[in-house]
Parts: sequence; C-alpha cells; structure tokens
Amino acid sequence: MLDKKNILIIEDDKDSREILRIYLKKWGYNVFESVEFENIVDLIADKNIQFALIDWVLQETTGIEICNMIRSKYSERYVYIIIITGKKTKDDVIEALTMGADDYLMKPFNFEELKVRLIAGERIIRHHKNLKTSYEALYQASLTDNLTGLLNRKAILEKLSTELEMAKRLKKELSII
Repeated sequence: MLDKKNILIIEDDKDSREILRIYLKKWGYNVFESVEFENIVDLIADKNIQFALIDWVLQETTGIEICNMIRSKYSERYVYIIIITGKKTKDDVIEALTMGADDYLMKPFNFEELKVRLIAGERIIRHHKNLKTSYEALYQASLTDNLTGLLNRKAILEKLSTELEMAKRLKKELSII
C-alpha cells in the first residue's frame, strides 16, 4: 500500500461526489474535490494527488479533456486516472483509454469493483515510483566515477558545453581548471 493516498474527485453531481467521498475515506484515502476546471492542475500539484476519479460528462468541459490535460502537464509524476461515466460503448472505452485514462468504470458501478481497481492503481503507482528511482540512480551513476564519486568525462563535457553556451549568451568570461 502507498503511504499517503490522495485522490481527486472531479464530478459535478453533488450526490455522486458525496457517496464517493464516504467510500474513499472509509478505505483510507485523503479525498479532494473539484468542479472548477481551472483549479485542477494546481490542486494536483499542491495536494500531491495520486489518483483522479473523473466523470466524463461535466458542465464546463469533458473528463476526457481533463484526462488529456493531466497527462500533458504531469509527465514526471504519475496520476492514476479512472473515468467514471454512463457511456457504455466500446468506442467510448477506447477513446478514454486512448486519451490517457488508466481505467474506465460504467455507472452504476459496484463500489467493491472500484476498490480493487484502486488497489491495482496503487501497484502501478508503486512500480512507477520504483522505476523512476532506479532510473535516477542509473543516470547519476552514468555521470560519476564509481571509485572517486567525481564527475566522469561525459558529465564534465556536458557541463562544459552548458557553461560555454551560458558564457556566450551572457557575454561573460569562463575559466576552466
């Protein structure tokens, strides 16, 4: 299980939000809600949102547009997205998954099914974090000498190139030791 499980509900129906909130809190999630399209990106960053339950049909926009926006803004940190909707065709499912949704639940849905889908999402988020940590460690190892811990030739040349470009741009002198 994840230590801190923050979930965002994007649903314009007040009763649906209330029922979701009750179940999610019972399952140990920190629940945040939004019906305002403009606040979603900031809310995800500020509250470290890991899951988003998004209704497809909203007043200001669509859940698919929000899903696409989340994917374009958050490439570094993974947000597990479940689209919740009354749309039931295979084409709708394909569209949602194509636009970046991780899962799709049709209304009315079984809350135990939602719970196990969130547990599956927790596994995916945990694997994503492990992969990211491993990647960062490998990247750092590729830049340093494992005996001395100093930058290796590749890293020195990259740093030199960056510093030379900055010196040219700022019309400053550059010294190398």
